Amino acid sequence: MNFRGTAILLLVTACTGWLGYRAGIGPDQAEAMWAARDRPAATRQGLSKGGDRASARKSATALLQDFKARDPGCNNPLVQLEGWESVRAFTAEQCLEGLKVTGEEMDPTSRTPWAGMLYFRWAELDPDAAMERALRLPEGHNHDFAQSVLSAWFKNDPEAAYRWCKSEPKRAERLSGSNMMGAMLLSEPSQSAMAKATLLDKMTRYRVFGDAGTLAGRDTPEARQAFLQSLGKYGDEDRQLALKALLRSWGASEAREVLERWDEFGYHDPNPSFPEKDSILRRWGSREPEQALAWTEEIPQAAGQPQQLDIYKRWVDSDPEAAARWLEGRDNAGEYAALLVKQFHSATLKGTVSRSATQQVRQSREEAQRRHYQLWARQQPQAAAEWLNGIDTASATKIKGGEDATH
Repeated sequence: MNFRGTAILLLVTACTGWLGYRAGIGPDQAEAMWAARDRPAATRQGLSKGGDRASARKSATALLQDFKARDPGCNNPLVQLEGWESVRAFTAEQCLEGLKVTGEEMDPTSRTPWAGMLYFRWAELDPDAAMERALRLPEGHNHDFAQSVLSAWFKNDPEAAYRWCKSEPKRAERLSGSNMMGAMLLSEPSQSAMAKATLLDKMTRYRVFGDAGTLAGRDTPEARQAFLQSLGKYGDEDRQLALKALLRSWGASEAREVLERWDEFGYHDPNPSFPEKDSILRRWGSREPEQALAWTEEIPQAAGQPQQLDIYKRWVDSDPEAAARWLEGRDNAGEYAALLVKQFHSATLKGTVSRSATQQVRQSREEAQRRHYQLWARQQPQAAAEWLNGIDTASATKIKGGEDATH
């Protein structure tokens, strides 16, 4: 178990809410937000009493050597959690003693979790000293340790952690300070978290508004509607971010309703080249291609031919037999078949299929292309023959399945 992940988990579950920071924001706003909240029950002064516990009186060296011997591969989470129970009672002096046992400057790829635990515990007692030491380590060795320090700092003294982040914005960014703040705010109700996030940096707002929207999309219809109405009080950038996350999350389970009500939401794509509405339809088509295609034909203005063909092509790739059965009896089967044959042929010429697909996938695509050419030829024989005569002989022979490609 990676201790960094354990540390973040401890941070998130042990705290409820938080202020955050924003490089460049007026400090009065952020500090006022913090001052309005209760301090965590566990303070640095309270944590220091852990030194009175029995394990704190034992030799840190002996304890860590025992845990390392019991978990030489650093892959036993039970031993590591037991070790943390001892380390969390260490004094600052024991943390320094323990770092001599665990080492700090080893190859990052072989680093054990014990040093991270010690830095986390040390930061609960003296975060300034722990951070200073962590940052003195060579680049490539200090990131995880400094992140453990910042996690503990936020957990136990967020006001001081906020000031450090304000003074070291670039380092705070590298240590995922914004992500930590977002996680802490999201432990509160969404409306409270979003209101506080508006005072913070863009990355924290991105995390909070995005996650809040995602959760709302999975909620009840009444809760979704209330969330949608609440977005009106936020700035356009934050509102659009939450709205995009909500529509994507909601569309994962109820795509038809989302797509049919699309114009009600007031969503504006930041990049019109990749419309979110098309993405929701595409994902629906991957899950339920027959239903998605039927909907595009019920409401033809909702999706164009490229979107329909994309859904069908993905269906051919995932379940060619079912896709073929769906297409066979349709009046426009020849049009679908022609478009698919041409698209597969274009991909073959460009080399995209051969570069990205296994031999089995390539063979499946070739078989699908032959099958759809045969359907096209039955529905529109003249058009199919003219197209086949216009491509190279090798491709034409492969598409026809080895028959003579000339006419």
